[in-house]
Amino acid sequence: MSTLMQEGLAQEIEQRVSSARALMVDRGLDALLVYGNNKVNGALHYMSGYFPDRGGWLANGPTRADIAIFDAATLFVPLAGEPVLVFDKGQLLDREAVTSITTVNGFGGELASQPAVPVYVADLLRSAGATGRVGVETWDKFPTPFYLGLATELPGTEFLQSTVVEDLMLVKSDWEVANFRQCAAVGDLGHRAFMEAMRRGPGQTELELIRAAEAVMRNADPVYEEVNPGSPSLISSGKIGRLAMLHNPMGSKTVEVGDIVNWDLASRHRGYPIDTSRTRMLGKATPEQKRANAVAIEMRDEIIAAIRPGVQVQDLVSIADKIATAGGVEFYDRFIGHGLGLDVHQRPDMGMEEMQLRANMMITVEPRIILDGQWLMGNEDMVLVTESGADVLTTTPVDELEL
Repeated sequence: MSTLMQEGLAQEIEQRVSSARALMVDRGLDALLVYGNNKVNGALHYMSGYFPDRGGWLANGPTRADIAIFDAATLFVPLAGEPVLVFDKGQLLDREAVTSITTVNGFGGELASQPAVPVYVADLLRSAGATGRVGVETWDKFPTPFYLGLATELPGTEFLQSTVVEDLMLVKSDWEVANFRQCAAVGDLGHRAFMEAMRRGPGQTELELIRAAEAVMRNADPVYEEVNPGSPSLISSGKIGRLAMLHNPMGSKTVEVGDIVNWDLASRHRGYPIDTSRTRMLGKATPEQKRANAVAIEMRDEIIAAIRPGVQVQDLVSIADKIATAGGVEFYDRFIGHGLGLDVHQRPDMGMEEMQLRANMMITVEPRIILDGQWLMGNEDMVLVTESGADVLTTTPVDELEL
């Protein structure tokens, strides 16, 4: 990580901790536990600069009761004083938190002589005088043994679901927006690499095509981060059969002349997610395929035109639904996109959730349609909500169906 990037992240995190503490006071919280594991770690990453990327089994003694699974870390944020990052024994602290956050392993220091995680975190809460109301971020993934251990140690403490960090992550800072612009540019590099590979002709596998794009995107990234927490790239090609419409790329499935291909690139750049898709086909499109592709593009364009602060996301879903119905095609999952953050799928869920857009939200716009029950068509763009509308960060053309 460059010094300039590290300094920028340090300043960001200091501001985030300050903002979180203001919300904690407003919501009557004495402390915050920000939990993250090696699959869902956006809130932890956002508040500390650290993300766990390993998981496995560890024995702390000779019996089955001594076996523990490690895959996570927890940031303790008191109302005053230094936050403390407690990570599972087994995790590697090879990406130092870049602020004054104190870092300890899950046993509070020396592994041989210190108590286990819940006891140590309970001691942190006691020492901070934070034994009243404690918010837990990423509550849905907070481990049951961890919770029960804390409840046993602190029977008078109320542990409750927190959305403090979740709410902060909705609106992006200028620093984050700059990162997302770079992410989108790298995603466009991936699209170009995918199409260049596809132009080599039929007989290539889905996996070969996706790997061509991912290689270019990884080579552009100055920061190592395992790509899996951003979810793997997906693809839909040819006749689907029993596969999911969007599925993991297969090394046994080839792309042939006449196949429509919808690919969804998911990677990371400077820690932030790339999430973008396009549709192309090998060979000549039929009039029906051209018409369906035009409907998918109209859905995308009309949603983007309607984006502005204050718009209810379900109104955008309705726009897409009406266009699909008028065009006589199937609207794929009634889903048009999602928020983007350090977890690639963040709020708002623009398929089900009711939420108004706000300036400086980062979202994807990805309405798709299904043609004849087998072809998936559509595009996914990375979009910044601005005071005046939408700023589409991905630039790869969407109206060129035939390669």
